[in-house]
Amino acid sequence: VPWTEQAREQQRHGMPKPGSVICPLCPNGCEVLFDENDRSEGNLCPRGEAFARQERKEPVRMLTTTVKVRNGIKGLIAVKSDKPVLRCEMPSLLAMLREQRIVGPVKAGEVLFENMGKTGVRIIAERCAD
Repeated sequence: VPWTEQAREQQRHGMPKPGSVICPLCPNGCEVLFDENDRSEGNLCPRGEAFARQERKEPVRMLTTTVKVRNGIKGLIAVKSDKPVLRCEMPSLLAMLREQRIVGPVKAGEVLFENMGKTGVRIIAERCAD
């Protein structure tokens, strides 16, 4: 969605309204609200409404972090989940990954951990490690 003066004027400053969802998918940062008939308002594009509906129903995020490498020059390697993770599961998965140590060499794209935390999520290396 192109940035317009109309969009800029619709951005809210300060705390969002209770029950609203701020859409991060474009620079507009729309504050999406739903009425009693589940109709959305405040979004300037269909992506904003879709994001807000998903966020209300079951918020998910891609997990990205680092894991310690036991041997090798670099002490950390960037990793990510192979699919979005429920936001409520993030803290426990991050705590598990904080305790992990991998042994190199590791190739970018290599699956490091299967079914992390019994969520069905695989953790994948983003970079190579010696």
